[in-house]
Amino acid sequence: MRVAGTSAMVLLRGLVHAAAAVGVDRATLLSRIGVSDDELERDISVATTVIAHAWQVAPELSGDPLFGLHAGAHAEFGSYDVIDYLFLSSATLGDGCRALERYYRIVTEIWKIDLLVEGEVARFRLWVPTNLVEPMWHAWDYFFSGSLKRMRGTTGSGLDPTEVHLMHGPRADAGEYERVFRCPVTFGHPIHEYVFPARFLDLHLLSSNPTLHRLVRRHAEELLARVPSDQDLLVRAQTLLPMLLKDPALSLAGLAEQLGVGERTLQRKLADHGITYKQLVEQTREEYALRALEGGVTSIQEIAYELGFNSTASLSRAFKRWRGMSPSEWQARRPRPTV
Repeated sequence: MRVAGTSAMVLLRGLVHAAAAVGVDRATLLSRIGVSDDELERDISVATTVIAHAWQVAPELSGDPLFGLHAGAHAEFGSYDVIDYLFLSSATLGDGCRALERYYRIVTEIWKIDLLVEGEVARFRLWVPTNLVEPMWHAWDYFFSGSLKRMRGTTGSGLDPTEVHLMHGPRADAGEYERVFRCPVTFGHPIHEYVFPARFLDLHLLSSNPTLHRLVRRHAEELLARVPSDQDLLVRAQTLLPMLLKDPALSLAGLAEQLGVGERTLQRKLADHGITYKQLVEQTREEYALRALEGGVTSIQEIAYELGFNSTASLSRAFKRWRGMSPSEWQARRPRPTV
């Protein structure tokens, strides 16, 4: 499996530490993924292919079919360096989530975090390229169970989401997910997200430290400035675009602005990969429509809205181009996921 780009070594280091905590032999894991102890402890970049491979090897070595879900409980505070300290030193849960939203690109540009507030509902979301959803499903379980552990620990509250939505397909023991998250869990959703009352964002963090936060934020800005703005630009565009599709004013220029690059730079980079902006939008819409329909939990009206179509008829016409049938016809022919 090929995954473009690199990520910070802290992502791999956090996995190795959590895997060791649940009984995976550190030396065996490092040997299998081709990383030395010295490399693991250095602040260097690592190919995202190595991280993706590690998320297949570690569950295998653990023997736990829900390794990611359970390993998240062993994610150590501080193991993700500046990202952890930005969150921990924030004043409120909302401030911490917004810090992750801004600075997570320091550690990787392959997937993206954002916080969406809609009236009384907040959504803490993780956007990942569709080709990584199933191969790295343990990683996404780990991210959400580990994040929830941090949120509960730093607020000193029994913080429970109202819902958890996961992009990957259902696993055998769905009840174990509900035990960990303490709420209903939906699989096969178009995006990964926690859904919780927006009032939780005002919860004070017990670890809040304004002085430390200013220092860490200053350092984070320096690190962010060093991330090349065109690094893995196609992957970044593929990850970001689904978040923007519902905006009727979205354009090549608007996408370039969100990515922090010039319009011509983005156009050139896309051309280097043999794709145009229009084709990228079309591919992204198709991938996310298929995933949403496979999940069976999102209505066709909702899919049309999320993907920026002005009506279900427009989505239906596009879907007939992609699959030769309407969304409802395609959905009727697919087996419904069961748990």
